Amino acid sequence: MKLRTKLFVIMAALAVFMALVFFTFSRVYILRVFPKYADAAQQSEARQWARTLAYYYQTHGNSWRGAQLYVRSVLSSGETASDRSRDDDHVEEVLVKDNSGHSVFDVKDGDSDGDGDHDQDDASPAPAAHDVDDVAAYPITVQGKQVGTVVVSDRGSENLRALEDRALDSTVAATFWAVLVTTVIALVIGAWWSGRITGPLRQLVQAMERVAKGEREVRADIHTNDELGRVAATFNEMTQRLFQVEEARKHLVADVAHELRTPLTILRGQLELIQEGISKPDSQTFLPLLDEVIRLERLVEDLRQLSLAEVGALPLNRQPTDIVQLTQNIVNNFRAEAEERSIRLSVQSDVEHLVFRLDDHRMTQVLVNLLGNAIRYTPEHGEISVHIGVVGQNCAISIQDTGPGIEEKHLPYIFDRLYRADENRSRGTGGMGLGLAIAKEFVQAHGGVIEVQSTVGKGTTFTVMIPQDVSGNDCMDDSPRFLDH
Repeated sequence: MKLRTKLFVIMAALAVFMALVFFTFSRVYILRVFPKYADAAQQSEARQWARTLAYYYQTHGNSWRGAQLYVRSVLSSGETASDRSRDDDHVEEVLVKDNSGHSVFDVKDGDSDGDGDHDQDDASPAPAAHDVDDVAAYPITVQGKQVGTVVVSDRGSENLRALEDRALDSTVAATFWAVLVTTVIALVIGAWWSGRITGPLRQLVQAMERVAKGEREVRADIHTNDELGRVAATFNEMTQRLFQVEEARKHLVADVAHELRTPLTILRGQLELIQEGISKPDSQTFLPLLDEVIRLERLVEDLRQLSLAEVGALPLNRQPTDIVQLTQNIVNNFRAEAEERSIRLSVQSDVEHLVFRLDDHRMTQVLVNLLGNAIRYTPEHGEISVHIGVVGQNCAISIQDTGPGIEEKHLPYIFDRLYRADENRSRGTGGMGLGLAIAKEFVQAHGGVIEVQSTVGKGTTFTVMIPQDVSGNDCMDDSPRFLDH
């Protein structure tokens, strides 16, 4: 089932469910409220009769004599029987009982004046009022003392019951039409809204299908501020990255082929000369061949280590290492080359000792690659400064030179393998383009980061941030030691 159909069904089902809930609550509410209204009306009628009879009892010497005729006159009120039959709130019967529960008198609507004309002195107790459901009883009190109970039955409760039935029927009909209209509206809105929601998804699926067919420069033209917009933006970033990776793969193959072609051509040429007898197989002939073999071996080894680092499989032999001393030793190894080119090489450190647990061999290769690049691109009488500091719980090593700098367009790719900002340089002047890529992967293997800042014509600064080792057993005391004397 398509997502659009699912959304449509969910919206329609929700509309029907809400309508049914509305119908159920309305019906339950009416069933509870109407009986309360009927009871309240009956109680109000009985309370009014109780007050009237209490006043009559008190004003007639605390006696019920003549009360029956009084009640009958009140019920008749000078109206005809036909008029009373149309009165929806007419009292049908008034029964008065004493405190023992015996009937004092019972007056029914429509009794003749002579019927039941008796009182408590000359007649035996009358039978109780006929059993009806719609009756209300209320005590008759005189000066705080109960002298009897009045039981009233009227026609209003029956009318309320009939009104309740009509209201229920009306509610059912109204709810049915409400459900029908709401469902139709929900279906129309659901169809429109589900199409609006799934529209960007359809575009995204189409873009994915194009990528699956081999297209790389594919973009999903979706501009919304919700999750779909974020998915589209992520997809566009992914396809852009895939395109870059594909381009990098093509360049990698071409660059590796180029790097291998030159030494292999030299080896083949020299071997052919030896085979043809033009060159003698002596040490002078084999020395350049050995250099090319070493170059090939170094290229293969660099690529192997780079691949291991990229997949997180590079082994690290962490041990307590004084980074200040390590950096100073590496700088000293480059002093002769720097002096030969009249380059000023200096080291500054905020601390005298800075001990971290790290792989000193990998970190040495990182610093050698960075310093080698700095000396290679710094002109004569230039300057290279190395600074070691502490930033939070990280060691920060920055290498700044006064070389020609790197153009801004090259900075995002400067750490890519076999990438060269100057495509015209040779291996002899620019290396194989793996040094910075290896430095980045080795630093990341330690959990650190490497950054570059450069200004054309002023120089370049590489900064390496190495955090403390928190891997557990490799830590000497679970934290680095900062020794500043």
